This record gives sequence, C-alpha cells and structure tokens, in this order.
Amino acid sequence: MYELLEDIPAEKQDEVLAKLAKAIVERGLTTPAILALESHKPLSFFGSTFMHMTHPFVNALFSAQIPLLSLPPFVKFTAEDYRIFAFMLEKRENVEKLLCKIEQYDIEFSAKIGEQKNKKQEVEI
Repeated sequence: MYELLEDIPAEKQDEVLAKLAKAIVERGLTTPAILALESHKPLSFFGSTFMHMTHPFVNALFSAQIPLLSLPPFVKFTAEDYRIFAFMLEKRENVEKLLCKIEQYDIEFSAKIGEQKNKKQEVEI
C-alpha cells in the first residue's frame, strides 16, 4: 500500500490515468470531463482530500461481491487505482496529464469510429 505520491511508480501512475481516460472516452463523456476537470483544477487538492476521506467506503464497495458493482463502469477501476488517483490529484500537473490523455484517446477513438463507419458504408455500396 502506498503512503505518498512519491512512493507510486511512474508506470503505475500512467496506467491509472490511462484506465480512467479510456473509460471516460468510451462512455462519450469527453466534453463533460474536460469541462469539469478544467473548471475544478484549482480545487484538485480538496478533491484529493475528499477521496482519501471516502477511501474506506469505496474500498468496502469494491471488495464486496455486489453484482450491481460488477457492471462495466466499475470493472476496470479498482480500489487501489482509486487510492492512487487520490494521491495523484494532490498535484495539479497530474490533472493536466489526465486531460492530455483524455484528448489523446478521444482522437484515437474518433478515428477508430470513423474507420468503422467508412467500412460499413463500403460494404453497403
């Protein structure tokens, strides 16, 4: 278990940001997420504190085998990821990294969707 942001390897931090960014983009929440993150960037430390405060409850929910929590939005993000993200929110530059990842995955996802539409149109013709 990590006690400080400095204890978390950079690879693990990138992995958590990638999971979160992909989940946001796949659900079509790119614009609301960017808007919320940009407007609340100055408050990221308070968000981090709130996440640390609620971690025991979130940990209990993720560790319990409740079928409702097995739905796709919860599958990819574990209680450990939640805690790592809480540590990462302590620094604003990590919010900026998340924003960049969201934008990057949105471009890739849009290109992928465009290719699929083109293939579908070619098949219909």
